Amino acid sequence: MTGVGQWSVSFSGTPIMLHAALWVRQAARVLPNDPCLPKRLLDPVPRADVKIDPKLWREWWQALQHGPDSRGTAFDRWPAAPTALRPVLDEFGDAPLVWAQTLAEHRNPYRPPRYQLPVDAALAKLRRESTGRASLEARVYGLAVEGNWVHVVPESSVVLASWAALARPQEWLTEALRDTVRPLAS
Repeated sequence: MTGVGQWSVSFSGTPIMLHAALWVRQAARVLPNDPCLPKRLLDPVPRADVKIDPKLWREWWQALQHGPDSRGTAFDRWPAAPTALRPVLDEFGDAPLVWAQTLAEHRNPYRPPRYQLPVDAALAKLRRESTGRASLEARVYGLAVEGNWVHVVPESSVVLASWAALARPQEWLTEALRDTVRPLAS
């Protein structure tokens, strides 16, 4: 049988650390014009007189895409952040994390069971198209950012989507997941 392998998609409408990183970026006014990065958060963010190296922020953002569900602890508030960025992040205190946690708990319109990402049709189509042994273990994360935006990070099987895009997944989900399909060794 072709297409045999694990085919699963996990979903989170408000990953805490990704939202905290976006809050930091916006507060520090580090807003690069790059289509691979989401636009501004939907919420206004207070400006901070904190200087952040955009390269270090981008390095943190990329590291979070490999495991954005990791949450800070009492000992490590900023998991995956480069060492040189951590003292700067500490200047923000808990504000980014508190904001992101509040967003997740009280304002997330894409929280199960109220919202279920409609993956069944997309997975069925991708299985039919599979010409060999393949698997798909993707993670889809919703971001409370402006615009209709979707970005696939194939090397970590992550799909990032704005909340506006989550409202119309039939327009992009199959294509985005296609980029995360992995061939299995024979």
